[in-house]
Amino acid sequence: MDAIVVDSKSIYIVPIREGANEDNVLAAYMKVSGEYCLNNKNELNTYCITPHSTTLYSIRKSMTPNNHYLSFLMSEVDIADWWAKAYPIIEQIANVTGAATGIAAIISAPFVFIKWIRNKSKSTKANEEYEWIQGIIHNDSWNISILSEKLSIPEDQTKNLLKGLGYIWDPHKLLYTATEYTKKLCDQKPEINYL
Repeated sequence: MDAIVVDSKSIYIVPIREGANEDNVLAAYMKVSGEYCLNNKNELNTYCITPHSTTLYSIRKSMTPNNHYLSFLMSEVDIADWWAKAYPIIEQIANVTGAATGIAAIISAPFVFIKWIRNKSKSTKANEEYEWIQGIIHNDSWNISILSEKLSIPEDQTKNLLKGLGYIWDPHKLLYTATEYTKKLCDQKPEINYL
């Protein structure tokens, strides 16, 4: 069977056996992602695995701060945790969209959609990626041209982005408007990692 594993950089489909434990998931993730147990200083990396279901996990690399006091001053959003929480909602959006419009390229496949959107955010830091997505989903409505220009992506991709985040076209307002699914995405709060 396959599991979805989200980390701070991407999303992966990893093969696991039924009843796999967290060590099995971590080993499968490492094979697929190219992550290693040892860092460049030949020290053992520590990973935190959070099961969200039997087939959905988030993984983050733990860091040991040099200065315990400073670790409470610096924090970062656990973006893997947020995407793992958002995944079932995006799956619901894909099911509704697929039923209403037939199979759509990006929107009907939550895995592909999340991988695509994470690449579009062009963020190298978790906080920036989180702010980028929050900047979109916290608006009740969007004009395609304005959002397309703001994100520097073509309008057809902007439409797919909004549809995948639960927005629907309102022909009276000539805007894409948020739905209950968009609101559910807004309600998802990530864990905070102290560096």
